[in-house]
Amino acid sequence: MPRRPDPPLVFPAFRTPAGLEPQAALEHTSHYAEATGQAAQLDQRTRRVWRNFPYTRGLFGTDSGATFTVDKANAYTLRYRLLGPELHVRFLLVGSLLAAANVITIALPESLRVPRGVFSESICYGSDAAGVAFPAFLSAQPLNQFFGIYKIDFSAWNAPATVVLRGTFMIEVEP
Repeated sequence: MPRRPDPPLVFPAFRTPAGLEPQAALEHTSHYAEATGQAAQLDQRTRRVWRNFPYTRGLFGTDSGATFTVDKANAYTLRYRLLGPELHVRFLLVGSLLAAANVITIALPESLRVPRGVFSESICYGSDAAGVAFPAFLSAQPLNQFFGIYKIDFSAWNAPATVVLRGTFMIEVEP
């Protein structure tokens, strides 16, 4: 059987037998660095690593403008992880509520927001002025950059009070 001839060597315009031409080498390096950076960012967002919320006093609030503060030392657990478009959050907080409010809010990390048409609800636990634990209702509404915590009967959080909040939830988010 006769041997087939080897296919001819074809080099793209930017590649020579000696290597990449200078401009092509620069473009190749920058595209590679960009793709590597994006892959590393995606890997960090999807590798199931729990991270702490970046702590700021503006992280916490209420629907009524009342002040709800949590000292950094009293944010015992305030962690999240991203798995693709899913945000998982765990929290155990002890804060001070200075005036009555219907909803206590916590901002989502990384400037994330809830997409249009997506609702998430979960049960968590809280206690306020009386110090008695009760179920609370956690809700994240579309297009918001925070989640709200309501008393299960939708009555106002009593104040002044030391409020304890504990829970975990998952919601779809977008940048």
